[in-house]
Amino acid sequence: MSNEPKVLDFETFYDLTDKKQKIDFLSYDVVDLEMCDLGEYKKIAFKKGAEVNLGGAEPLPQELDVSQCASVDLSGRDLSAVKNKITLRDGASFSYTSGLNGGIHLSNVPPLTNVDFSRCAKVTINGTELSHYKDFKFKDGADVSITRCTNLPENIDFSQCEAVQLSGCDLSNQQNLKFKDGATVDLSGCTNIPETLDLSHCERVILQGMDLSQVKNLKFKEGAQVDLSGCTNIPENIDFSVCAAVNLSQADLSNFKELKLKDGASLDLSDCKRLPEKVDFDKCAVVNLSQTDLLGRTDLKFRDGAIVDMSRAENIPEEVDFSTCAQLNLSRCDLSSEFIGEERT
Repeated sequence: MSNEPKVLDFETFYDLTDKKQKIDFLSYDVVDLEMCDLGEYKKIAFKKGAEVNLGGAEPLPQELDVSQCASVDLSGRDLSAVKNKITLRDGASFSYTSGLNGGIHLSNVPPLTNVDFSRCAKVTINGTELSHYKDFKFKDGADVSITRCTNLPENIDFSQCEAVQLSGCDLSNQQNLKFKDGATVDLSGCTNIPETLDLSHCERVILQGMDLSQVKNLKFKEGAQVDLSGCTNIPENIDFSVCAAVNLSQADLSNFKELKLKDGASLDLSDCKRLPEKVDFDKCAVVNLSQTDLLGRTDLKFRDGAIVDMSRAENIPEEVDFSTCAQLNLSRCDLSSEFIGEERT
């Protein structure tokens, strides 16, 4: 007896339809009917544990029972036409995005509505409008990705989520975002972020490319990994000395006179145009200064065993002592200075 999953795909579906054969959806382990017209069906239900992909812009049946499915993708479908509440089982994965598996991108995705994903272990929502929801609640330990969405509900409870991604969202309605202790949080490219942003419980924080001028108080958890690469208007009162890893690549650091860091930290200042006057390089286990202008630096001292990347760096001072470094990358640097040439031979 074969253990291969029984699959209902686009070709099989239309072959059976053309032959006017009845399709027993409950007998299939995998249902991949992306871009299939299901509007002629009154009701469709699926097998327990089935993996179901119904992405597309075509009509759905009047009733859709996905309550036993392990994973459900309804990307691009108009869910307002489905009469019943679409409920996902405990631990399921749910996806509703503007992109289909075949590489097709849907330009006008209908607003998400009529789906209860509060028990899902993984929720992925992308490029849609969310005004039909008054609140969002998620399962303890859920992995939630809500990206490039508008009109997020005012009441969103992320406090039980293990991972939260809100990149590219307008956070105008979110004034009190709370996150779970140890969570990974990605707010890259978000606009209208709240003045008070409590990230002090998060294990990993990603704020890439954000204008942080609205944020008045930003605190990080002891040992956190923080990525502020490409950020502008970073508040000068941020304490990076508690962070295990700090990525400030291409960030605007003009507000900082000094950058204090945690002992043994990993620091990325690659491609920065202007560094603070003083940086605790000597505390860092890993230092990335690739493509950075180091003209006039007097604080380039490294701890024993440090891993240092200065590839394509400019104006490396002659007096830098690299003898403590365990690994050193000086590729594509101007090493014409007599001192540096002697040090590396």
